Amino acid sequence: MNNGFIKNDKVIVILFATVLSMSYLIINNMSEVFESKKNTGKNVNDVPLSSIVDTSNGKNVYLGDFKDGVSYIGFNEEYDSNSGSRAVGYYIDKTGKIITDKLKTVNFSSSSEGLIAVINEKLKIGYMDNSGKMVIGYKYKLDKDIYGDFQRYDFSEGLAAVNVNDQWGYIDKTGKVVIDFNYNEVLPFSEGLAAVKKNGQWGYINKTGKVVIDFNYNSVSSFSEGLAAVKKDYRWGYIDKTGKVVIDYIYDTVSNFSDGMATVSNRDENGNYLGYGYIDKNGKLVLDYQYYRGNKFEEGLAAVEKDGKYGYIDKKGNLVIDYQYFIANGFNEGFAVVCTDFETCGYIDKKGNTLTGYMYEFAKNFSEGLGAVRYKNGDLAYIDKTGKKVIDLSINK
Repeated sequence: MNNGFIKNDKVIVILFATVLSMSYLIINNMSEVFESKKNTGKNVNDVPLSSIVDTSNGKNVYLGDFKDGVSYIGFNEEYDSNSGSRAVGYYIDKTGKIITDKLKTVNFSSSSEGLIAVINEKLKIGYMDNSGKMVIGYKYKLDKDIYGDFQRYDFSEGLAAVNVNDQWGYIDKTGKVVIDFNYNEVLPFSEGLAAVKKNGQWGYINKTGKVVIDFNYNSVSSFSEGLAAVKKDYRWGYIDKTGKVVIDYIYDTVSNFSDGMATVSNRDENGNYLGYGYIDKNGKLVLDYQYYRGNKFEEGLAAVEKDGKYGYIDKKGNLVIDYQYFIANGFNEGFAVVCTDFETCGYIDKKGNTLTGYMYEFAKNFSEGLGAVRYKNGDLAYIDKTGKKVIDLSINK
């Protein structure tokens, strides 16, 4: 998920082996975006996955998260050591029905506010709606400097950031340019403001394009819960929407505020690493620097690491779920994905009870009631919160 921080200066590093990405794929000699129509309208529950996509020779199949009722099934059609892989696949609805023609692209994006960013053979970006209809043509440049951060192009609060001639601006859902192409780099709008970069420094604009916080910062985050993390002279602090410094520049790394708290790390006066702790919106250190790694609070709990294992704490620092996991995602829709090793994963509730045991090679957090999983035998599916297969993507049926 995009945490709102700029890509090349991440403020918190969290290992999510369950995150599936099509990020670094490069297309080669493509003539069309949409290819074959022979599978459009089929339901993936009714046919083996191998009849829809080529699953031979170890080709990876990627499942997206459901957003606005749609998700994607993507796979690497070809591999070339010089040019990279071609990403091919389909978008499906929550019944498993294929709703688009076969799509050839660099990356599969999730729907955002009813529109999906898609990329053609000339590395231009356009937008289609959730029925697969193109609504904004391929006019905008794919910025290779932010490969792996395709969510930068998503619509947020009615506007999307796009690139023309290596400059960024914003369009609305009709494709109208609302904010001119004046910026070297940008982030999506959040809480009415967007971070934009000009002449090497970051500031913030509103939806009319007016600069409301001057270009004073080396690195920034989007606003979350009324505050944004900003960096000056190698240290992080927080500002409010007027640009006032609310929490001073004293941290090595920080996260956005979530559930009223933020993760921060620091060093002592001798430069020794203290670890991760948690602050409130007044900058008070609520939970001391005691964790090797600390993830943000989500739904009242945070995954933290000690002695090489993850567990979950509440906002008082009480250990609610013991340190036992190799990987631990944040909670979403009442469940979190955890793994006991790289290929043994499952879902737990907030008491640490497993949904179906550790029966998956990988799993993704629930989104709109469904979670993408890969079983140990290689079959894929979307399951509901009882563990039942809702969309069966078995290779052979």
